Amino acid sequence: MSETISNHFNAEEFLSWAAAQGNEARYELWAGRAVAMAPPSTAHRRITARLVGMMIAAAERQGCAIEAPGVVPVSAASLFVPDLTMVCSGTDPRLIVEILSPSTQRNDQRVKIAHYHTLPWVSEILLIHADVAYAEVHRRVASDAERWLIELALGLDGLVRLETVGIAISLSELYAGLDLGESVLK
Repeated sequence: MSETISNHFNAEEFLSWAAAQGNEARYELWAGRAVAMAPPSTAHRRITARLVGMMIAAAERQGCAIEAPGVVPVSAASLFVPDLTMVCSGTDPRLIVEILSPSTQRNDQRVKIAHYHTLPWVSEILLIHADVAYAEVHRRVASDAERWLIELALGLDGLVRLETVGIAISLSELYAGLDLGESVLK
């Protein structure tokens, strides 16, 4: 669950305030209000660590860095904190990764993705479910910056292609050893 903090911040004030809260708590800035993020589940943390491991060498070969978590300014009064970003120059990410959990899925898939699509420097957005073998890549069409294609990977035999990083990720490797419950997409 998320909790809204009553203070009203601009982006600079929020970043200073959030840094003072310590490493255990994560916050996002939504329309000037700090919103506490639910702590990630064990599966969420493992998927994040595996993605970093799979992506870091390929990103570094391109002169890019993987940041976990990332910080993405989407407006003057809103900063989102995705699980991972790939930043190649400056602070603007080319790739944004959100790992979906039951408490964040609705906002990530409806609200945040719409904001991410408006950022001209973002080339790909990866959404991965923490509790079911499912991923979707939103990829900007090079010839028409207003259009996005969505590529789905379903089940443990699924494969996620990340063109920005230059790798393909096997869902069976990503979800290895994780309890996917009674998922029909196993």
